[in-house]
Amino acid sequence: MSALIVVPQIIIVLLAPWTGRRAESWGRRPLLLIGIGVLPIRALLFTLITDPVFLIAVQMLDGISGAVLGILTALVVADLTRGTGRFTLAQGLVGTIAGIGAALSTTLTGLVAGSLAARRDSYSSQRSLSCPKRNHRGNNLAATKTIIEGIRNERDSRSSSNYCAPRPLGVVPPCARFFLR
Repeated sequence: MSALIVVPQIIIVLLAPWTGRRAESWGRRPLLLIGIGVLPIRALLFTLITDPVFLIAVQMLDGISGAVLGILTALVVADLTRGTGRFTLAQGLVGTIAGIGAALSTTLTGLVAGSLAARRDSYSSQRSLSCPKRNHRGNNLAATKTIIEGIRNERDSRSSSNYCAPRPLGVVPPCARFFLR
């Protein structure tokens, strides 16, 4: 079962250079949609598959999303902070938020699981499990909408204006002003 941890790491190492090259030629948005889109597929397959060999294959999807999201996080932070001298600060902020999210995620999952276990006695299990499924669907849709509408495609911005041109220290790109207040 250690392969469930090792296989995604190998996939990440193999896909990271490809992801970086494709981010320059395709732009950030299509790859972010791939990285986010793989996660619900992986979650669905995990609920349906019990064979350990197939679970390892499903974990390869985690390696794909890990490579894409890991590389593109650094690239998007670099795009937002270009010319400001605040890349390390912003990268540290992203890491801190991810750590807080991971800590809260396990806590809230435990609370939800405990709540569902308590309700199982008074409601049918199908009814009590429908709410978390709807919440995950909503989170995936919100993330996809944010990527499509909120993240400017780097390839498009290079061709249209000097959006990502180097700036003197202290001049902040328009999309980064929200993060660097």
